[in-house]
Amino acid sequence: MPGAPGSSPERALGPGLAGGLSNLLYKCSLPDHILSVGDEPQQVLLRVYGAILQGVDSLVLESVMFAILAERALGPRLYGVFPQGRLEQYIPSRRLCTEDLQDPDISREIAMKMSRFHGMVMPFNKEPKWLFGTMERYLKQIAELTFPQEAQRKLFNQLKAYNLQKGMGSLRELLESTPSPVVFCHNDVQEGNILLLAGRESHPSDKLMLIDFEYSSYNYRGFDIGNHFCEWVYDYTHDTWPFYQASMENYPTRQQQLHFIRHYLWEDSVRRGDTTQEEQARIEEEMLTEISRFALASHFFWGLWSILQAKISTIEFGYLNSVLTGVYPATPSSWLVVVMATASRYLSFQHRTLLSAALFSTGVWLSGILLCRQSLKLLLSYHGWMFEPHGKMSRSTRVWVALVKVMSGRKPMLYSFQTSLPKLPVPSVEATIHRYLESVRPLLEDEKYREMEALAQAFQKHTAPRLQKFLVLKSWWAPNYVSDWWEEFVYLRGRGPIMVNSNYYAMVKALGIVPMCSYQMERMFNTTRIPGMKSGTWHGGKREQEPGAPAPSPSPQSPFALGIMAVFPQSQDPELLPPRHSGPVPPEPGPGAPTSLAQRLCSPRGSARSPYLCGSALQLGSFPVLPDTLQHVLESKHLAVYHKGRFYKLWLYQGGKLLKPRDLELQFQRILDDPSPPQPGEEKLAALTAGERVPWAEARARFFSQGKNKVSLDAIERAAFFLALDEEAQGYERDREDSMDHYGKSLLHGRCYDRWFDKSFTLVVYKNGKVGTNAEHSWADAPIIGHLWEFMLGTDIFHLGYSEGGHCCGEPSPALAPPQRLQWDIPEECRKVIDSSYRVAKALADDVDFHVFQFTNFGKGLIKRFKISPDAFIQISLQLAHFRDKGSFCLTYEASMTRLFREGRTETVRSCTRESTAFVRSMMDPARGQLERLQLLQVAAERHQHMYRLAMTGAGIDRHLFCLYVVSRYLRVESPFLAQVLAEPWRLSTSQTPQQQIKMFDMEKNQDHVSSGGGFGPVADDGYGVSYIIAGENLITFHISSKFSSPETDSRRFGRNIRQAMLDIADLFNLPANKVAN
Repeated sequence: MPGAPGSSPERALGPGLAGGLSNLLYKCSLPDHILSVGDEPQQVLLRVYGAILQGVDSLVLESVMFAILAERALGPRLYGVFPQGRLEQYIPSRRLCTEDLQDPDISREIAMKMSRFHGMVMPFNKEPKWLFGTMERYLKQIAELTFPQEAQRKLFNQLKAYNLQKGMGSLRELLESTPSPVVFCHNDVQEGNILLLAGRESHPSDKLMLIDFEYSSYNYRGFDIGNHFCEWVYDYTHDTWPFYQASMENYPTRQQQLHFIRHYLWEDSVRRGDTTQEEQARIEEEMLTEISRFALASHFFWGLWSILQAKISTIEFGYLNSVLTGVYPATPSSWLVVVMATASRYLSFQHRTLLSAALFSTGVWLSGILLCRQSLKLLLSYHGWMFEPHGKMSRSTRVWVALVKVMSGRKPMLYSFQTSLPKLPVPSVEATIHRYLESVRPLLEDEKYREMEALAQAFQKHTAPRLQKFLVLKSWWAPNYVSDWWEEFVYLRGRGPIMVNSNYYAMVKALGIVPMCSYQMERMFNTTRIPGMKSGTWHGGKREQEPGAPAPSPSPQSPFALGIMAVFPQSQDPELLPPRHSGPVPPEPGPGAPTSLAQRLCSPRGSARSPYLCGSALQLGSFPVLPDTLQHVLESKHLAVYHKGRFYKLWLYQGGKLLKPRDLELQFQRILDDPSPPQPGEEKLAALTAGERVPWAEARARFFSQGKNKVSLDAIERAAFFLALDEEAQGYERDREDSMDHYGKSLLHGRCYDRWFDKSFTLVVYKNGKVGTNAEHSWADAPIIGHLWEFMLGTDIFHLGYSEGGHCCGEPSPALAPPQRLQWDIPEECRKVIDSSYRVAKALADDVDFHVFQFTNFGKGLIKRFKISPDAFIQISLQLAHFRDKGSFCLTYEASMTRLFREGRTETVRSCTRESTAFVRSMMDPARGQLERLQLLQVAAERHQHMYRLAMTGAGIDRHLFCLYVVSRYLRVESPFLAQVLAEPWRLSTSQTPQQQIKMFDMEKNQDHVSSGGGFGPVADDGYGVSYIIAGENLITFHISSKFSSPETDSRRFGRNIRQAMLDIADLFNLPANKVAN
């Protein structure tokens, strides 16, 4: 190698090896007189990347795949990477020729290798977005192409005469109707990417190796096999232009295809189990159809690819002729030379000077943009402000604030900061292990702690360094090294019910005065007179009515609120919304520290989760099942509505324009007036989404993959969101102590069949005008739903108005087509699956013990007077309450946000610390004095705040250990330490609901319009789930969940303990809480 003693670059770097279509390959060797040291190889393969339609991200991604496949002995070993290429194991071999593909033995082994490849589980997005997503990107790039040479332009114009966009639409329609499993595909199994290993040519097996994984991704199986069959036709070693030769007669015959399919299935049967002859024959015929259709996609894909290669590739290859013609004509720098040369010849001196100045200024401007972005990224990596004492700001932070304001511009938009946000850093193993051991010390006896300490030290010394290397490698190419795995393994891989176990809820309107639109909803269900109201006056956003006055005509449920939900964030261009901030400066006018909330802000609309059918006991790689998938519709134009067991599709647009609230009112009224009964099996259909995932996946594949059932299911899953118009009344009632308990349970699970739990969120509107949401958790966390409901509350109550009669303003359009009833054909067998899912969900729902209460003795106003963080105060109160409730401490989960980083989601704060347990013990010891308890409280609060700041700045514990565990599973490395860490139950899981993310109204002046927050189900069977929202200065609402089946828990008892703990801690400050004015 260059740089080795006694060697020279000329000796080390030999001639390029043949066979590299998109890269330059060199065999590099140490001189004969220099011996390798240890495991150092004597020869390596140097791969230098070519300009063949790859970006930096895809090249790094390929290196990650290369490393993982090498670990599994499915590819050459990786020795190192650098920006322009990589070093890999040199394997004596030759690449296959086109004619080799027809050899039955070689075809058999390719089929088995591909089947094995398809059976792998890789740490990448499992949604099949690659095929059509890449082709759509290619089409957009092609639309902007220009060619300087007349011959190229003529060929290009001939291609543009075909409607490529329409052709892709027809292809998509055909393939969407063609069942094909989503697997990890190579996507480019051509002869040049298959090595015949030297010395194994005559072996019956294991003589081939797949290489070049730059296009590998999760994709449809039919594409990978169909694409391979297409490669039988093309010989890329032709010596003369256009440097390839197509022999259509070489396309595999039916028998050759069956030969390939049978060996593919034989290898697959090792994982799946044997099938009968009849099943085998049926599968073979289905695969023949599947492959022949996806082969069309191969032609179309590589056709688009080839057009782009004619523009950007530096490889001499006939791309544009037969859609494989031309060479790269020029570089961007040569374009400038040509422009300047032209200007010099045809323009006057004055014009040339003007043009030169314009071009120079453009270059300076673009350079300035890049420089500013990088500078802003460096500035946003500073988090020192977070660790400064409250109310104080150091000089360095003041300078930082000023620089961020300058670099941010005057009016940043929602996505302005996204490319400048830093990536989440990977903590060191030593720091994570140290913080982990600190967190478990108060929970373990001395002997147990020593055992855990030994496991941790062994892990840190032997196993962790290898896992950490792979994690750091992932952090180089992934926007966030945690988020995709967290979404997949924590949420999408679960096979149990997501109702209660994963979904959460939010009470959008729960308290006090019913806003005007909700008041209409209340009257719509009940047209009797409402006593005690005054006519025509407004108080705090409520329209009051005279005693005895007739109620206005019935009007539909919350047209304004629903309209706002439907168009958010389309109510204005989402990119024009201001960015979200966190930091020592307010969002207006200064920038503060922008957060990554924007990445998921536009995700709720049109998103849905789909169950993955993979066999209930199938084992793939190191993981038992493949995950569910998330479907995102970029622009959904309808709602899915559920009322009295019936499903409707309600269009939000007419003539390309969004319906006005008065039109929505008319449409909702039509649904409510519809007297038709549910169709057979329709009423409890949504119970499929509430029960176990495998039965739902099987039912979806059998009963909802074609015909009217598929059309109706698509209407639900592609809707902006799911709307449930409930016939019951919920909300806070002063004379009903358990009213909020029932409200929370209703939002969490309803009747188990009146919420579509797979939708991004279900908006629930009750008979008495109260509103809430049930949200699926995988696509985003609570702050997104919180942002949505704050926007709805502020807009609905304070920015919109109603007519004197209580209707939405304006006149409805009678020409509107009525909402469309969705049609179903649900056979008896499917109804049995629905009933079974309902029973499972009902048992789970009935076991939920829920308690919601408002703590009104004091709020954050008093706590701040104590100079303690309100969150720390509540968390320490929860520790005291739990100890009183159970007589012991437990592992406690508090969710914090990592939104200061790109695609940041959550991190865990382990709230049960040595400091908090010391304070709790002092409160339980009557011999301790008040001063000592206060000092211990201050220390515990400071410790909690420090842990929270560490979590927010990327130095948490649990996400790092979680990702190390995922890497260990991929590499099949056993770690007793990680296994024990991830098996520890969170018996107290807590979360604070964010409030006032957008300031559309003053909470102190409009306390009746404050949200009551939301909640979630218990994480452990014998534990508690606690959510709380600090609303204003004098109100904290707690949502407590547990299970009736556990003899150790009681939600109402725990609520009483929380209330008493809050009061007892306040008493330490000699300020009796009952004398503090609300």
